[in-house]
Amino acid sequence: MSDLMQWQGAPGTNAGDGHAVNMGARFGALNAHNSLATRVNSARDQDSEEDGDDGGGDGEPGDGENNNDDEAEEEGEEEEEEDEGDSERAGRGHSSRAAATTSAVAQGGRGGRGGRGAGGGRGAGGGRGGRGAGGGRGAGGGRGAGGGRGAGGGRGAGGGRGTGGGRGAARGGAPEQLPAAQGRALKGRSRPILCDADDMMDVDSHVAVAPGDRRVVHGQSQAIDTGEDGDGLLADRYPRSEALALEAFSLVQDDGGTTKCSSCSDVGQLKKCARPGCPHALCFQKSNMHPCVENLGPGEFWCPPCWSRRCSIPLPYSVVAQGAYLAGLSHTRRPLVFHTIALKIDTYPERLLRCQLEEEFLHCQHMLQCTNIELVTGAACLPRVRARVRDALAFVKAKPEADLLVLMDTHSDYENGELVHSVDKHGNAWTQDASEVFRHHLGPELWKRSLDMVGTKGMILLACGPAFTKQSHFETIKSLVSSKRLLFVIGFTAHSVQPSLVMPFMLRLIIQVYIHQMPVEQALEQEIAHWTLLSHTPVVLVCWNLHGHLISRRYIASTPSGCVWGLPPRCGNHLCNPGPGDIKTKRSFRQGTNFHRFQCNRCGWDSVGYIPKPSWLLQFSSQDSLFSHYFPLTAEQEDYVRLYPIRPPGRTPSSS
Repeated sequence: MSDLMQWQGAPGTNAGDGHAVNMGARFGALNAHNSLATRVNSARDQDSEEDGDDGGGDGEPGDGENNNDDEAEEEGEEEEEEDEGDSERAGRGHSSRAAATTSAVAQGGRGGRGGRGAGGGRGAGGGRGGRGAGGGRGAGGGRGAGGGRGAGGGRGAGGGRGTGGGRGAARGGAPEQLPAAQGRALKGRSRPILCDADDMMDVDSHVAVAPGDRRVVHGQSQAIDTGEDGDGLLADRYPRSEALALEAFSLVQDDGGTTKCSSCSDVGQLKKCARPGCPHALCFQKSNMHPCVENLGPGEFWCPPCWSRRCSIPLPYSVVAQGAYLAGLSHTRRPLVFHTIALKIDTYPERLLRCQLEEEFLHCQHMLQCTNIELVTGAACLPRVRARVRDALAFVKAKPEADLLVLMDTHSDYENGELVHSVDKHGNAWTQDASEVFRHHLGPELWKRSLDMVGTKGMILLACGPAFTKQSHFETIKSLVSSKRLLFVIGFTAHSVQPSLVMPFMLRLIIQVYIHQMPVEQALEQEIAHWTLLSHTPVVLVCWNLHGHLISRRYIASTPSGCVWGLPPRCGNHLCNPGPGDIKTKRSFRQGTNFHRFQCNRCGWDSVGYIPKPSWLLQFSSQDSLFSHYFPLTAEQEDYVRLYPIRPPGRTPSSS
C-alpha cells in the first residue's frame, strides 16, 4: 500500500513514527481514474482553462486582439494536427532546450515561423508559440511547460488535471512529496462492516481447473533464424521444432499425493526399493530427460544406499545422477484453500504465497483453490462475498478434509488495534476488530463450515503491532483460535511491519506446515530463528500445541543497543520514564548474555550489580540472542528490571 500512506506524526510518538491515511488518489476519491463524472468535470475545467489561456494571461495578448493570426492558424490547423503526435514526442526530448530560448518564445510570443524546430509544432517560437516546448503554447505562457498539453503530452505532466494535480507546474506547481511509507499502522474510525442480512443460503458450484503447462519438453535441434540471409526461406530449410509435454509416469495416490524420485525430486517412471522399510524410489525412465538409474535388470531393485550396506558385489544397474536420497520430505498434497483478504489484492504478499503454492501443486492442481477479496466499501455485502468465495465453498464441500490458509493484509489502528476494512471517498479509514473482518469477508457459509473442517486452518495477519499489543484486540484475535475456527494465527508486534522483510520467512513457514505437514510451533521456531526477521519485528504465535493446549508465544531478539532480552528499557527509579537510548547496558564478561548491568543516562540510576536473565524467558534457538516467552507479559514481567531486588555492591554474580 505504498500509495496509501503519508508521513504524519502519531500522538505520543516521535516524529515520523505514525501514519495517517490520505486515500484520495487510491480509494474512491473523485479523480480521473475512478469517476466518469470527474472525467466530465475535468474536461469541462480544461476547456474553461483553455478559454482563459486564449484570453491572455501573464502579459500575453488575447485571442480577441489577434483575429488575423486566428485565420492563419485555422489555415494551418490540419497541418498542426498531423504533426501533433510528432511534436509531443519530440517535445519530451527537447522541452528543456526549447524552454531555454528567448523571452518571446518563453511567453508564447509571435516569433517568426521557424519551420518545425525543436519541440515540434511550428518551430521553437513560431506561430503563436508554435505549440512550443513540449507542445504547449510556449514554455511559460499560454498552456505552459507542464500545463495544457505541456511537456509529456496529453494534458501535461503535472499540469491540467495531470499527475501532479492542480493546473500545471507553470501555475504554482505541487509541493515536494516524501517517499510513501510502507507501514501498516494508522489512525482510523471504528464502524460496523457494511453488509446485508446474514442469511445462510448455500452455494453449489463445480470447480474447473485447467491443466497446467509443463516446462520439460522433448524437442528437435534447429538453427535459430536470425534473418541474416534475407531470402525468407530459412524456415523451409529446417523443420519446425515439436514440443511434447512431459508424460508424468508418477505414482499418483488416491489422496492426491505424488511419489517423486528420492534422488532428483522430480516425477517420472519410478522403481521402489524392495528392501523392507526403505522409503526410496528412483526414476528409471523419463520422456525426454536422463533418469537417475538405467539398465535395470530382472529381479528386485535395491537403491544404492541399501545395496552398499547389504551387498558386496557391484550394482546391477547404472547410476546416471547421484542425488541426496531425501526421504524425510513428504510429497503428499492435502487439499488446500488459500484465501486472501487485503486492502489491495494481487500485491507482493499474496503473489509470493500463491506462486509458490501453485508450483507445489503443479502436478495436482485440482488440490489447490485460490480466492481473494478486496477490502473496499460494500465488499462484505453477501452477493459480493459469495461471488468471491463460491469456488472455495464448492471445493470445501467436495473435500471436507481440506486445509485452510488465510492471508489478511491490512492496516491497524494504533490506538485500539482494530483492522481497516474499508476507506471512504474522503480518505477516512474505517476499522473493526479482526474477528468481524474475518467473518464478514469469509462469507457466512465458509464461516459456518470452518468449525467442521478437520484440516490445518491458519491465518497470517499482516498488520502492524497494535493489532497484537492492544490487549482488548489481542483477546479478539485469540478467540478465533480458542473457538477452533482456526488452529493458529501468526502476527507481528513491531510499530511498523515491512512485508518485504517478513514474507520470505512466512513463505518457508507455510511450506513446512501445509506441504510437509510439520507442526506449526516447530516450523515457526525453525524458520524464524534468524536475526534479520526478529530484529525487525517480534513474531506472535497463537495456536493449539501437540498436547492440546492453547498457547500464545512471542519470539524476540535481544538487542544490547535497544531492548536487552527483547524487553522494553526500564529504569529502577520509579519517577523516571526513560526513552530509547537512555538505558546503558553492560554484559557480564563471565556470564555472557545471561547477566546485564543497567545504567540510566536520564536520572543517573545504576543497578550496581548484574541482573540475571528472567527465568520465564526461554532460548528457542542455538543463537543465544533469540528468546521466546508467553504473550502477553504481565505488568510485573514488563517491569522486571525495575522490580528486581538489587544485591549490595560486591555480591554480584560477576564483578568482571
